[in-house]
Amino acid sequence: MEARCEDYYRSKALRLCVYEFLIGPVIGGSKMVWPFCGSRDEQLDAWLTAQRTPVHIFGFNQWLNGQTYDLRRADNREQAERRYLEEFDERFVPGADGVMPTVAIDTAQDGEPFKRVMERLRAADRFGISLQSEIRGEDFDLSGKWLTTLIIASGVYAAVNLRRCRITNLILGPGQLQEVNVIDCSLGELRLLGGTQELNIRNGKIRKLAAPQGTNFLGGAVTIRHVSLPTVEANVHALRQLRAELVRTHNLDAAGPVHAAEQRISRQKLDYIDQIFSVLYDWASEYGGNTFWPVAWFLVWAGVSFAVLFVSEGTVLSERPLSGWQHVLNGSTLAASAARAGYLTLNQIFNPLGIFGINPLVIPRTTWIAAASGFVCFLATVSLGLLVLALRRRFRLDGR
Repeated sequence: MEARCEDYYRSKALRLCVYEFLIGPVIGGSKMVWPFCGSRDEQLDAWLTAQRTPVHIFGFNQWLNGQTYDLRRADNREQAERRYLEEFDERFVPGADGVMPTVAIDTAQDGEPFKRVMERLRAADRFGISLQSEIRGEDFDLSGKWLTTLIIASGVYAAVNLRRCRITNLILGPGQLQEVNVIDCSLGELRLLGGTQELNIRNGKIRKLAAPQGTNFLGGAVTIRHVSLPTVEANVHALRQLRAELVRTHNLDAAGPVHAAEQRISRQKLDYIDQIFSVLYDWASEYGGNTFWPVAWFLVWAGVSFAVLFVSEGTVLSERPLSGWQHVLNGSTLAASAARAGYLTLNQIFNPLGIFGINPLVIPRTTWIAAASGFVCFLATVSLGLLVLALRRRFRLDGR
């Protein structure tokens, strides 16, 4: 059962396409998708929201301040490193809650303590890291870890890759970070302090966003794709600041989902009618930030109209004479019926006001069929309008 839960959480396509976009909005919870994974959801939420008083292990340089080793001699340094690692192993053990201490790393990347400590961390689970030393050349990778805290404060002149991690607190900056990739991770709180040259967040969840201070707290390119952003009202200000900074730097692709998250929270205070329109706009195009959903809804509504007209045989030819290809509309065969249903559907979608002619070749057979098909095609036309607005928002130059 645990393996099936892991497969579920690691399947991006299933989670994003089936639950978050189809089943989730209707039934309101992932437990209906995999009922036996409910405890896993609760365990994850408890980890992300836990208030802990962490036990800290000093980094090697800070540990040396309380020692008497003369590091000018190589044998003394080796002895100091050996003693530090011995004390590290004695203290790096699970506490009463099963969580290991938060480890400060303040040694250079080519130092022996750094290499040995990283070996122990990669073999462990449920701990914290405070990275305070510069890393150059080699990527800093963590995968599948449950972290109480991850602080990357100093310069990392390589890629920081976090995959399938559950992190209670993630703090980036203020040191220069060349590239940070947060893939399929769940974050209790994200705090951006500037200095990150490239930030990629994909396929994950952020429960809380700490309000950034001032401007220029991003420092470079930002990508936010398929991320569940905060839904609590206390995050509105932080979302608004992040969205404003993304718009200021003309990063509309990343600003779109942030704006949508802000609107989902803010609409709770709107009037009833405005809430309805807000929800519909969200479902239709994620407040104009998504080009996929208008296309999907267009295909759905066009398909519904075609099905209604075809199954009910609800189309007949008008009195206009046929010529050329139009003869395919005449007859009682399935092909002719399908051609008439398709022609009438497209005519109602692309010519709802009769701009291109008010005498179509095919008309509905009855009033109720005309009303049903016309309403569905009107929704398809609206979907096309939303697609145009979403495309304009994504590709316009001024960023306003």
